Amino acid sequence: MDIIYDPSNTEILTVEYQEDHPISAKKLNIGEKVGEKPVLPEYLTALKPTASRLLDAAEKENEKRKEKTSATAISFRHMRKEGGGNV
Repeated sequence: MDIIYDPSNTEILTVEYQEDHPISAKKLNIGEKVGEKPVLPEYLTALKPTASRLLDAAEKENEKRKEKTSATAISFRHMRKEGGGNV
């Protein structure tokens, strides 16, 4: 099999195989062979997301963290021993 490439004409490539007739291939532009794109029904079109599952999960975890850290802290600042000294 021989592949013939002419650098002066990059649009055509020729392939020769044994005793068969040479085959010429030209550059294919997809737009030439494709018709107009059909209109999709509305339920199949892409929708812009209104929320993110990742952000929703992060917000829930943040709320849990706030609940854990917002527990009332015990302060021993004003407590004294029975003998009158500070703790």
